Amino acid sequence: MNKYISLTKVLLKSGNSSLKTYKTKKYKGYLLTLLIVIAFLPLAGGLGTLTARIFDILLKIHQEGIVLGISLPIVSSVIFFLGLFYVISVFYFTKDIETLLPLPLSPSTIVGAKFTLTMIYEYITGLILLLPVLLVFGFKNNESILYYIFAAVIFLMIPVAPLVLASIINMIIMRFTNIAKNKDRFRVLSGIIAIFMGLSLNYFMQNIEQSFKNESQLQQLLIQGNNSLLNLTSSLFPSTKFAALALINSTSINGLLNLIIFIAINVALVSIFIILGNTLYFKGVIGASESASARKSLSEEEFDKSISHNSTIKALWLTELRLLFRTPIYFMNCVLMNFLWPLFLLLPLIFQPDFIKKLHALGNMANNSMFAGVIFSIVFAVSMFFTSINSITATAISREGQNIFVKKYLPISYKVQIMAKVLSGVVISFSGLLIAIMVVSGLANFPIYIPLVGIIISIPGIVLSSLIGIIIDLNFPKLNWDNEQKAVKQNMNVLFNMLINVLLAGGIAYLAIIFTPSIGVVLSGILIISIVFNTLLYKFLVTNGVRLFEKIEV
Repeated sequence: MNKYISLTKVLLKSGNSSLKTYKTKKYKGYLLTLLIVIAFLPLAGGLGTLTARIFDILLKIHQEGIVLGISLPIVSSVIFFLGLFYVISVFYFTKDIETLLPLPLSPSTIVGAKFTLTMIYEYITGLILLLPVLLVFGFKNNESILYYIFAAVIFLMIPVAPLVLASIINMIIMRFTNIAKNKDRFRVLSGIIAIFMGLSLNYFMQNIEQSFKNESQLQQLLIQGNNSLLNLTSSLFPSTKFAALALINSTSINGLLNLIIFIAINVALVSIFIILGNTLYFKGVIGASESASARKSLSEEEFDKSISHNSTIKALWLTELRLLFRTPIYFMNCVLMNFLWPLFLLLPLIFQPDFIKKLHALGNMANNSMFAGVIFSIVFAVSMFFTSINSITATAISREGQNIFVKKYLPISYKVQIMAKVLSGVVISFSGLLIAIMVVSGLANFPIYIPLVGIIISIPGIVLSSLIGIIIDLNFPKLNWDNEQKAVKQNMNVLFNMLINVLLAGGIAYLAIIFTPSIGVVLSGILIISIVFNTLLYKFLVTNGVRLFEKIEV
């Protein structure tokens, strides 16, 4: 236990360095923290307001407990999805593994400390998505102090079940990593398989849940009242049902019993996780730093043929792409997400009844020029938002780490080096968005001009987001890291870039939805705004940006 606590503290201290980038000017770190809090306050406030409205409606039919029955599984699902990425990064793709393996530490100690680390970071998700619901429900229902004590315990334990499931899926798959010759490629493939296994499991459970939700059953449950719908909404993560019942009945012995059951389930899950960790973890992580190389003797003629001549910016661009695709952490967090987010958005909708009919209705509405203008504004906003999420340009300088000095010695202008990084972000972001637009357009049966214009209008949005990201990273590069995960997953520049993009893109989409201008006004407005911003940012990048690059020191 002492080793577990000590190791957890060390991992927290080594990973909690996101704001150290701003140590030369502390007010920048405080200002950024304040901006992050302010940015998430509307989301938390909106969830609280929505919770209050739903509570008032459900209270009339004695189904107010459904608020908790829905919220707890949803938050657990979000934690599960995030956990699939974060667990595989923390457990397998960090360089501290090389330091930990030779130490006299059992597998259970290491996986326990790393699991705790992921739990702590997932509490941020809970603060935003779950805490407002718990507080509003308690206030609206005039709950006693026992409710808030129960809520605190449940809040602390709610990430356990989804993270255990995500961890077990990753450990089972990564157990077979060592049979692969090329470990980096196989680990990336294993990560992709783990993600899709998690997605498949989640949507399979949703599909089963939908099969029980027929109209007659719902009517019967509504007549019964007394939160009878709670049994349906908590089937995704069964432990959440007991958590919801504990909160609803916090003043009775039944609530205490449900809380004890909830805690017991989580303790059992952690025990199973530790047992599997002892069996599987070392076998999957040993040899993580090894990689295969194809040793082949080349004749002078073969060597000459293997060399290709490219322009400077193309050579640098290809180097950036190889780094992104060949480094598992970068591939999982920067590249793969560009192609997975359409899946995250579409799969839940596919399970809805009459999904295709609704999409076709949406396609018919696109024939209206006013509605088409709204669609294009949303496409532009989506292009900016999801470009900011992939963090390619927002971490382009940070990913160089201690090797940034190498870039200073290259006989290549800083301007060209910076623009090559921007180009890599633009190309990957555009590829993911292109696939998403074509798939949605095909399913919705949009008129042919909708996807074509959507593709064109997304380009300036992608460029704008990419330029904003690289400028932020030039100002606050995070170069002092000992594993790639910290460069992308624990880099505040990513969040800062996302917030700026949300404000710009959300503002444009909001104005289009409110005023519903014609398609000509929307297209001309977006193009003018984006061209002006892109031009100004480009000029800033090739002047002040170059000077910032010159001043960067490790």
